[in-house]
Amino acid sequence: MQKEAIFKRELTQILTKKHAYTVISSYSNVRGVADILTMYSGSFYALELKIEDGPVTVLQRDALEVVARNGGHSFIVRLYGDVVRIEKVTAHGDINAEVSGGKKQFKEEFPEILLKI
Repeated sequence: MQKEAIFKRELTQILTKKHAYTVISSYSNVRGVADILTMYSGSFYALELKIEDGPVTVLQRDALEVVARNGGHSFIVRLYGDVVRIEKVTAHGDINAEVSGGKKQFKEEFPEILLKI
């Protein structure tokens, strides 16, 4: 199983345990849709998962911007070995916040960490 698929499964399991409503996109879905769409603590989140410096496509970036423009929260979540970096995407496509930390800590604090960004 690919690293991104494993990471997606781990985050989905955490969200399920936290009673978040979560939809997982797959390759058969509409192109550009974020990997994980979730409703948690009254807010909508779009999470695009990437391993290391994997590129975010124009379609993915556009979809993240649409979510942000409509009041949701859009993030690119990158996994570098045991380090997770979170990049927040604004309604204008800017990446204006970045948080890094260990994967274990991230998983323990996820998804609450997203509420702080």
